[in-house]
Amino acid sequence: MNRLSTLSVFLVCALMVVLSSPAIAKDKKALTLQDVMKFRQIENPTISEDGVWVAFVAQPDRGDGEGKVVSTGSSRSYSVLRGGKALFSCDAAWVAMVLKPRALDVELKPKEKLKSGLVILSLLTGDTVQVSNVDSFAFSNDSRWLTYLLSKDE
Repeated sequence: MNRLSTLSVFLVCALMVVLSSPAIAKDKKALTLQDVMKFRQIENPTISEDGVWVAFVAQPDRGDGEGKVVSTGSSRSYSVLRGGKALFSCDAAWVAMVLKPRALDVELKPKEKLKSGLVILSLLTGDTVQVSNVDSFAFSNDSRWLTYLLSKDE
């Protein structure tokens, strides 16, 4: 009899799950193509030397991505529209990011070589400085200087 009662309880539970599934499904919204197009892929993740900051690019399937810098120990975060690969200064007071050309410009002018720029972000204040037409950049070992190479005019 004990085995029969265990089987009965199992069947009742299984029946409840089957009958409640359509009710649960009604409350959930179906995933649409517009929802999928809002997904962003994480690219170029990097961590500051002291481990206090994480930077990455949140890149949609189409359109302009966003450079993100997030604190690991607090709720502070920064966003840079069209920000690309990031480089932290050794003292983690600054982060420099590639500033990508607008996605629409790239799409409308596929034969032109559009130039990237540079965004310098202060992690203490959130202030930014932008420099156009930059090929490469690097911080000095003591974090006091940032050097960058401007693109040649073509």
